[in-house]
Amino acid sequence: MASITEKNTRRYRVQFTMSRSLFQLYEANMARAANLHLIIDFSRDFEKWFSGQMEQVTRELQQLEAASGRQEGGDHGNDQS
Repeated sequence: MASITEKNTRRYRVQFTMSRSLFQLYEANMARAANLHLIIDFSRDFEKWFSGQMEQVTRELQQLEAASGRQEGGDHGNDQS
């Protein structure tokens, strides 16, 4: 019997590059899964990993912005043109 489910409209995408050997392994495993009528879904693990990466990047950018602001702030008023 057919099942009716809500369409997943999430279409947010991020593109990654990788080594040829890793991509070939990915393609081979996707083909093996397809032959078994299965799919490999990385979304949960990927989102957890990516969230951690974004938290780290956010912290580093905040530190760089703070350092940049201190440097810019220290230069104001010293221009003797």
